[in-house]
Amino acid sequence: MKVQSLGASSDAFGIAMDYDDGLFVVGASSDSEQGPLAGAAYLVDATTGDILTKLLPDTLAPYLNRNFGRQVAIDNGIVAVSSPGEDNRIGAVYLFDAMTGDQLVRIHPEDGLSSDSFGLRGIAMKNGRLAVCSESQLPGGHIGAVYLYDVATAGLLTKITQAVDPSQGLFGSSVSMDDSLIAVGAFALPRNNFPDSVATVTLYDLDGNFVREIVEPDPGSRDGFGEAVSIEGDVVVASRDLEREVYIYHAPTGALVHTIEPFDLLNTKEFGKSLTLSGGILAVGAPQSFVDGVHRSGMVYLYDTASGDAIWRLVPSDTGNSKYFGYSTAFGDNVVLCGAFQDSSAYWFNMGFDCPVDYVEDLRQDIFDVFAFLDLFSAQDPAADFTNDGAWDVFDVFAFIDIYQSTCQNAAP
Repeated sequence: MKVQSLGASSDAFGIAMDYDDGLFVVGASSDSEQGPLAGAAYLVDATTGDILTKLLPDTLAPYLNRNFGRQVAIDNGIVAVSSPGEDNRIGAVYLFDAMTGDQLVRIHPEDGLSSDSFGLRGIAMKNGRLAVCSESQLPGGHIGAVYLYDVATAGLLTKITQAVDPSQGLFGSSVSMDDSLIAVGAFALPRNNFPDSVATVTLYDLDGNFVREIVEPDPGSRDGFGEAVSIEGDVVVASRDLEREVYIYHAPTGALVHTIEPFDLLNTKEFGKSLTLSGGILAVGAPQSFVDGVHRSGMVYLYDTASGDAIWRLVPSDTGNSKYFGYSTAFGDNVVLCGAFQDSSAYWFNMGFDCPVDYVEDLRQDIFDVFAFLDLFSAQDPAADFTNDGAWDVFDVFAFIDIYQSTCQNAAP
């Protein structure tokens, strides 16, 4: 199932998304209803795909280039939407009631400076805590911070920073939160000004207290480590999208458990641009990937975090040039949502990834599997005897078609 914004195809619907309690929130940071690139966000029914509410901020801040909807989060009936372009790029985050769509409060950093872009790189919300990434300017580069708020009061609890040290990366490049920990990514700073800069992922408790630091596998490589991070329970995941590698760590110890590479190295690009964990499954977005020869159509890989094994590969049903499918991902109840912001769309897939007709074993279901079935059927191979009656007849063909259409399509009802 494919869902698109209520506005123009250039709205960037799908640039960010999150899920909680039957609702997806989807950002559309280039929506123009309130002005050029003013932005919007949508609440979407996770079962039907129906758009329920369009969220727009009630603010006196100038609308131009506000990019409201660039990052989104939803938890316990509250929606958080970032607006990093506000106030000469100081930025702000808005909280809404998920049931009514009413705006509750506007949050902005009291010590914010121009170009801090509060909320640009990431926001996360869990258990009454809201974490917001922010950039701060330094001569020759940036040093970042993460602001931690109490959702109920919108009060600032603490501002988490790293020491101003050339060995550190851009702190707050990404953020993720689970029930007990916050993971903050920091990608390496430019080599010409910070030659010794190292990328990290740092863990904190929900009060902002330091827990541990994870250093990139190849320090100083500047290959994207820390630009995307996700955490759930004992699992924390970070990517190096330029190297097309994803790392699964044991959160309590920081130990590396698995290193993951895409199945199709030749056509997979920007592997790890987005990372989302849910129930032991990891979604890895690769939005610049080639699909059937189409440039930057994009794909999403799914992995079992315990084993590190690939489960399935998702591609858009209507492959198109520069969709950037997989730029964002979110898990619902037995559903995966994949954003394709350049097409202003989001795609629903169910979680039934057991596909006995993936004969080509490329983690996809396509016409090549049909050809393979026909070859097996002609050769009277047991793999094509779907009725298990020792005969190869039209009933096997019907059974194949039924499985092909129902089990492997991954389209949510």
